[in-house]
Amino acid sequence: MRVALVGPYPRAEGRVCGGVEAVTSALADGLALVPGLEVHAVTSVGGLEHIERFETQSGVHVHLVPESRKLGCLTAFAVDVARIRRALREIAPDIIHCHTQLMYARASVEAGWPSILTVHGILFRETAPARGLSRAHARLACAYEMASLRKARHMTAINHYAVNAYGGRIRTDDIRYIDNPIEDRYFEVPDKSEPGRILFAGVITDRKNVRCLLEAVAALVASHPRVRLRIAGAAVDPGYYEACQALVSERGIKENVEFLGAVSIDEMLEEHARASMLVLPSWQETAPVVISEAMAAGTPVVATDVGGVAEMIKNGKSGFVVSLGDSQELISKIDCLLTDDQLRKQMGEAGKAIAESRFRRSVVVNKTVEFYRDVIESERKRAGK
Repeated sequence: MRVALVGPYPRAEGRVCGGVEAVTSALADGLALVPGLEVHAVTSVGGLEHIERFETQSGVHVHLVPESRKLGCLTAFAVDVARIRRALREIAPDIIHCHTQLMYARASVEAGWPSILTVHGILFRETAPARGLSRAHARLACAYEMASLRKARHMTAINHYAVNAYGGRIRTDDIRYIDNPIEDRYFEVPDKSEPGRILFAGVITDRKNVRCLLEAVAALVASHPRVRLRIAGAAVDPGYYEACQALVSERGIKENVEFLGAVSIDEMLEEHARASMLVLPSWQETAPVVISEAMAAGTPVVATDVGGVAEMIKNGKSGFVVSLGDSQELISKIDCLLTDDQLRKQMGEAGKAIAESRFRRSVVVNKTVEFYRDVIESERKRAGK
């Protein structure tokens, strides 16, 4: 079986940027281990003049397609869709598995081969705060997204939230619920947790609500003067990043906060090993991969009750799910884990057990391959073959 994964994928092996790339990379590596599967990954990359190809150490054939995005949604990503479809024609896959919407989804569902779409983000909710021209562009992107979703005949959903958020706008009934996979190395992270060491992992944007976490740290310093917040993620919004740095200075917590920037997988593994907890105070998420990774590493999680977060964390058992906008509850739950080592250990162990049963790569790969075979057979019957 020849499989084409289409969507965000690491441009260079071992250097992952964002949750979707972490998912596609882990899934591709896992699929490549299955006998009889030939795995290809197709992704668009800016700055290229022609398609570049390489093979990863795990045997995944990667196709880097030159990215245009000329006028984006205004032209229905016509150039990019055509380039992705051209790459798919060269591969001639038995099945296409698309991750994320917009140009990748349009190219996949119209390519002519059996295809599966996995939704990783709820675009109309993530772009809700946009204003002015950005809001107009966001609305156009959302309309384009829905047009692609309506054409999908087969989907995998990473949680119930990802389906329920769209209501009746998803046309297909063939939906398989399969969690995101994570790399096996997260399950092997040694426990070197340091008291008071808090980890935030994700890009630094308003959606991730980093300022709220900084305020929480400022409030905790009085009772926990040695608390340290490690922020691992790229500053993709310069204005918001500067506001965060200004807040650190205003609250006098420079000694308690460190911005690490984008980190490698190896560096992230070390951060999980040393963290006493992961805190994610976002105002919008779908199924954050960083939560899965933390659970696999045995790190308890404190996160806001948004999107599908409550479907990942057993509140009070493997971590804490706090109400969005309740800063005092966030501070209280962080303080609880800072002061109770036994509870922190118990929650870490409970989270790891959940991760083993749901997020282990082999578990996800087995479910995914089964769905691939079912979809291929379904499409054969549909075509009367």
